[in-house]
Amino acid sequence: MQASEIVDPSSNSTAVVLITVLDTNDNSPQFLQDHYYYKIREDLALPGYIVTDQFNVQDKDIYPQNRRFKYSLSGADSKYFSIDPSSGLLKVNASLDYEQRKFNFSFKVFCK
Repeated sequence: MQASEIVDPSSNSTAVVLITVLDTNDNSPQFLQDHYYYKIREDLALPGYIVTDQFNVQDKDIYPQNRRFKYSLSGADSKYFSIDPSSGLLKVNASLDYEQRKFNFSFKVFCK
Protein backbone atom coordinates (compact mmCIF):
# COMPACT_ATOMS: atom_id res chain seq x y z
CA MET A 1 0.00 0.00 0.00
CA GLN A 2 1.34 3.43 -0.81
CA ALA A 3 0.12 6.87 0.20
CA SER A 4 1.18 10.09 -1.53
CA GLU A 5 0.52 13.76 -0.87
CA ILE A 6 -1.64 15.45 -3.48
CA VAL A 7 0.46 18.63 -3.43
CA ASP A 8 3.87 16.87 -3.59
CA PRO A 9 3.55 13.36 -5.14
CA SER A 10 7.23 12.65 -4.44
CA SER A 11 6.49 12.72 -0.70
CA ASN A 12 5.04 9.33 0.10
CA SER A 13 4.99 6.48 2.57
CA THR A 14 4.66 2.74 2.10
CA ALA A 15 3.21 0.07 4.39
CA VAL A 16 2.83 -3.67 4.01
CA VAL A 17 -0.69 -5.02 4.44
CA LEU A 18 -1.23 -8.61 5.57
CA ILE A 19 -4.69 -10.14 5.32
CA THR A 20 -5.53 -13.38 7.11
CA VAL A 21 -8.57 -15.34 5.99
CA LEU A 22 -10.22 -17.08 8.96
CA ASP A 23 -12.04 -20.38 8.81
CA THR A 24 -15.76 -20.23 9.52
CA ASN A 25 -18.16 -23.07 10.17
CA ASP A 26 -19.21 -23.30 6.53
CA ASN A 27 -18.99 -27.08 6.04
CA SER A 28 -21.57 -29.56 7.25
CA PRO A 29 -20.44 -32.76 8.95
CA GLN A 30 -20.61 -35.84 6.73
CA PHE A 31 -20.95 -39.46 7.81
CA LEU A 32 -18.30 -41.61 6.14
CA GLN A 33 -20.83 -44.45 5.79
CA ASP A 34 -24.48 -44.37 4.74
CA HIS A 35 -25.45 -47.30 6.97
CA TYR A 36 -24.15 -48.72 10.23
CA TYR A 37 -24.93 -52.27 11.32
CA TYR A 38 -24.56 -53.61 14.85
CA LYS A 39 -25.39 -56.89 16.53
CA ILE A 40 -26.24 -56.91 20.22
CA ARG A 41 -27.25 -59.59 22.68
CA GLU A 42 -30.79 -59.56 24.02
CA ASP A 43 -29.45 -59.89 27.58
CA LEU A 44 -27.33 -56.73 27.34
CA ALA A 45 -27.23 -55.02 30.74
CA LEU A 46 -29.04 -51.67 30.73
CA PRO A 47 -28.12 -49.05 29.88
CA GLY A 48 -25.88 -50.91 27.48
CA TYR A 49 -23.53 -49.26 25.07
CA ILE A 50 -23.72 -50.51 21.49
CA VAL A 51 -21.11 -48.30 19.93
CA THR A 52 -18.01 -47.79 22.03
CA ASP A 53 -16.47 -45.45 19.51
CA GLN A 54 -17.93 -42.50 17.69
CA PHE A 55 -19.65 -42.65 14.35
CA ASN A 56 -17.29 -41.90 11.50
CA VAL A 57 -18.03 -38.26 10.79
CA GLN A 58 -15.80 -35.73 9.09
CA ASP A 59 -15.99 -31.99 8.69
CA LYS A 60 -13.78 -30.07 6.27
CA ASP A 61 -13.57 -27.02 8.53
CA ILE A 62 -10.00 -26.48 9.70
CA TYR A 63 -10.38 -25.19 13.25
CA PRO A 64 -11.54 -27.64 15.94
CA GLN A 65 -14.14 -25.19 17.27
CA ASN A 66 -15.84 -25.43 13.86
CA ARG A 67 -15.84 -29.23 14.00
CA ARG A 68 -17.91 -29.77 17.14
CA PHE A 69 -20.74 -32.18 16.48
CA LYS A 70 -24.16 -32.56 18.05
CA TYR A 71 -25.84 -35.95 17.62
CA SER A 72 -29.52 -36.84 17.82
CA LEU A 73 -31.84 -39.73 16.91
CA SER A 74 -35.06 -39.88 14.92
CA GLY A 75 -37.56 -42.57 14.01
CA ALA A 76 -40.05 -44.86 15.73
CA ASP A 77 -37.40 -47.38 16.79
CA SER A 78 -35.19 -44.70 18.32
CA LYS A 79 -37.31 -44.82 21.50
CA TYR A 80 -35.35 -47.91 22.56
CA PHE A 81 -32.04 -46.11 22.26
CA SER A 82 -30.31 -42.87 23.17
CA ILE A 83 -27.22 -41.09 21.94
CA ASP A 84 -24.85 -38.83 23.79
CA PRO A 85 -25.25 -35.48 21.99
CA SER A 86 -21.54 -34.64 22.24
CA SER A 87 -19.70 -37.93 21.87
CA GLY A 88 -22.12 -39.90 19.67
CA LEU A 89 -22.06 -42.92 21.99
CA LEU A 90 -25.15 -45.00 21.27
CA LYS A 91 -26.80 -47.02 24.03
CA VAL A 92 -29.80 -49.27 24.60
CA ASN A 93 -32.37 -47.89 27.05
CA ALA A 94 -34.97 -50.68 27.02
CA SER A 95 -34.96 -54.45 27.24
CA LEU A 96 -34.81 -56.05 23.83
CA ASP A 97 -36.37 -59.51 23.72
CA TYR A 98 -35.64 -61.59 20.62
CA GLU A 99 -38.65 -63.84 21.24
CA GLN A 100 -41.06 -60.90 21.03
CA ARG A 101 -40.42 -60.83 17.26
CA LYS A 102 -38.93 -57.35 17.34
CA PHE A 103 -35.33 -58.08 16.56
CA ASN A 104 -34.48 -55.52 13.90
CA PHE A 105 -34.38 -51.82 14.68
CA SER A 106 -33.92 -48.98 12.26
CA PHE A 107 -33.60 -45.27 12.97
CA LYS A 108 -31.65 -42.23 11.82
CA VAL A 109 -28.70 -40.59 13.51
CA PHE A 110 -28.32 -36.88 12.82
CA CYS A 111 -25.14 -34.91 13.22
CA LYS A 112 -24.92 -31.15 13.00
